[in-house]
Amino acid sequence: MEKGFDIIICTWNNFEYLKLLIRSIKEHSYFTHNIIVHVNESNPTIIEWLGDNNIIYTQSSTNLGVCSGINLAVTRSTKDWLCFFDDDMYALPGWDSELVDYYNKNNLDKMVN
Repeated sequence: MEKGFDIIICTWNNFEYLKLLIRSIKEHSYFTHNIIVHVNESNPTIIEWLGDNNIIYTQSSTNLGVCSGINLAVTRSTKDWLCFFDDDMYALPGWDSELVDYYNKNNLDKMVN
């Protein structure tokens, strides 16, 4: 598995929490991740901030809802792993290294569905 994930976030006018989440991901991640945000009801302030911070995003003029927003954001994905965060979550220190360790220790790449 390539280290790092595509982190998918769907948001709808929850700008202050979104900024806090993205800051926590950047500050508390061991690996380098792509952050991909879908902005429901294209908020120009959020779009400008994402662009200024080099964050990949998709947008819709109406509220598509979480599922459709996530599906649209996933079209910009390039990594093997996807990780979903709600826009009001917070990433704690070591969140990603613990997840990768769990994956490796439990041979999850060998699981058959």
